[in-house]
Amino acid sequence: VRAGEVLGIAGLQGAGRTELARALFGADPFTTGEVRIHGQPVALRSPRDAVRRGMGFITEDRKSEGLSLRQPIFDNVVLAYRSLKPLLGRLGRDGRNGHPSVAELTASVDVRASGLHQEVQFLSGGNQQKVVLAKWLATAKDLLIFDEPTRGIDVNGKAAIHRLIREAARDGMAVIMISSELLAAIGMSDRTGVMREGHIA
Repeated sequence: VRAGEVLGIAGLQGAGRTELARALFGADPFTTGEVRIHGQPVALRSPRDAVRRGMGFITEDRKSEGLSLRQPIFDNVVLAYRSLKPLLGRLGRDGRNGHPSVAELTASVDVRASGLHQEVQFLSGGNQQKVVLAKWLATAKDLLIFDEPTRGIDVNGKAAIHRLIREAARDGMAVIMISSELLAAIGMSDRTGVMREGHIA
């Protein structure tokens, strides 16, 4: 996947799409092959390694893997950022040292809420997904992986998420988008790979 490109990954359930995404993000081990970033092979032994390499992963199960539902928006957005100890404290309510503030990040993805103090569990599905995206925009610099980004979201929410995916690519991010909605995968992607039994068919 190239900078500024949306690479779609399509295929039936069980084809290996999510397993591929988790392996790329260091959540599951590879059995064969390697990951190359800017042409150089890298060892991603954990999601923290992936985050340090500028990657973000918007999981298909946002409620159990992407968010801390009983925590406010602010705490969710800084969650991944605070896992990077050298960067701790640079991201706050006010932008400093060239880093966007949490308010700026949530505004950039148009989170509709009463404020940064609102618990994520009380947001709509689309706004919850936008909080997940804001969290990764705080850390990801090179690659965003979206696994079924519009699952359980209404039509307006889907359109908003699709717009944000294209904007991320226009801003120079490389994007991998996994979708079981074939028309969405084709319409959103610059290129689309179809997986079957763990391979690009």
